[in-house]
Amino acid sequence: MNTKEHLAKIKTVAAKHYLAPEETDAAMAAVSPDVVYHGPAGLPKTLESWKQRHERFVTSFGDMESTILFQVAEGDLVFTYWTMKATHKGPFLGIPATGKRVIMTGVGIDRIAGDKVVEHWGLQDMMGVVGQIGGTPVPEPPRVG
Repeated sequence: MNTKEHLAKIKTVAAKHYLAPEETDAAMAAVSPDVVYHGPAGLPKTLESWKQRHERFVTSFGDMESTILFQVAEGDLVFTYWTMKATHKGPFLGIPATGKRVIMTGVGIDRIAGDKVVEHWGLQDMMGVVGQIGGTPVPEPPRVG
């Protein structure tokens, strides 16, 4: 496989996660069970931790529509810049459901091995989401590692 084919392949693997936001199993289908998840400080760096955080978000928001704005790949890394539109359907960070439609932006960096994401870093504009549903934005804890 030449470099161009390799980069196209790893972009496709990474995209699987971002394009299935409401279905945790589908969103995590291309993620290795041994993934190293670089989430907020203090969370375990495991697939189960990532899934739990994802499920908490899905419980709070529905009617999700994700769009990949662009991806850049180099070596075994893929950078993905995305947006997601969703409806606030359940409590989120102490804010009861508002029924408001929100737009969240985020970035992810995924290390790909074979057909799986084996390492993930991600940042989402949670403060922007909180502001859109009428809350006072409070930043997430810093990410370490």
